Formats: sequence, C-alpha cells, structure tokens
Amino acid sequence: MGVRINLTCSNCHYAFYDLDQGFGMLYYPENMFEGLNHSMPLIFHLLENEPTILKQYNKQLLQGAMPLYTYGHHLYMCEKCNNLYSRFYFCLKTSKKYYKSKYYEPEYCCKHCSQALNLVCYDNGKLFYMVTHKKQCNVTFSKSEKECSWSCPQCGNTEFTYELGMYWD
Repeated sequence: MGVRINLTCSNCHYAFYDLDQGFGMLYYPENMFEGLNHSMPLIFHLLENEPTILKQYNKQLLQGAMPLYTYGHHLYMCEKCNNLYSRFYFCLKTSKKYYKSKYYEPEYCCKHCSQALNLVCYDNGKLFYMVTHKKQCNVTFSKSEKECSWSCPQCGNTEFTYELGMYWD
C-alpha cells in the first residue's frame, strides 16, 4: 500500500503536497511491465511526463534489459534549490552486450534548476540519502547515515511538519 504525505515549513508554511511513496495493488509486475488484456503497461503512464526516461526505458528493453521487481514511488531532492519530488523508481538489469553498467536506474532532474535529483527518505523530521543495494534479481534500500542538508526553498528554515495525507492502493 502506498502513502501520500505533505511536508510544510514551520516558519513560512511553504508546502510540498501529495508526495507519494510506495506502490499499490495495481502495480503488480504483469500490469506494470506487460499490461493486461492488451492494455498499455502501467509504467508508460507513470513515466508519461518524463519523455527522456521513457525513451531510455524502451531502448533498454529493446536491447534485452529485464525489469527487477523492486519499484515504487520515492522521494527525490534537489540539492541546489531544495525542492522535493515524488518520482517513480525502477531498476532494469541491462544487457552486458550494450552497457558497461549491469543496472539502469532513472535519473530525474529538478523542474526548477535542471540539477540531478537524489533519492532520499524522510525519517523523524529529517531527510537522509538512500543507498541502493543491487543483487541478481532485486534491489534493496537502506537509509544512509548521511543526513541531507535540506531547508525550505522559500525561507531557509530547516523544520517541517509532517502530515499523512492518505493511504492509497
């Protein structure tokens, strides 16, 4: 089950609304990567606003890459302008024939400054960088010990209030 959260600056009330995390029941692998009853795979809908990543995803599949079944919505942070985003994370095991790296992960960019975004997690009022551990058939995540230097993009305050928006499926 996924969760939607809101983070609001305790000083100026600048807010990040509807930050989705996790995945729902429709996200099972066959629906996500193959589509059901001749429908388009769900991943195409989730990436429709990210044409560069969708193009790379299709290119990887045509060259023999296989999706790993570790995917879902995660938080991403821009270190330059401190914006937070909810983006869809997935990982493909690439074909050694075409790529040096064994895995492909999407690289999202900030909509405000075009800086590369970092995968992060929100824990007890703070943001931490996420570390991915890739194995043969899956990816696991762990919170790094390194806390992100994160503040409100509008006023520079470092305290935010957390609100659980809803659970979604």
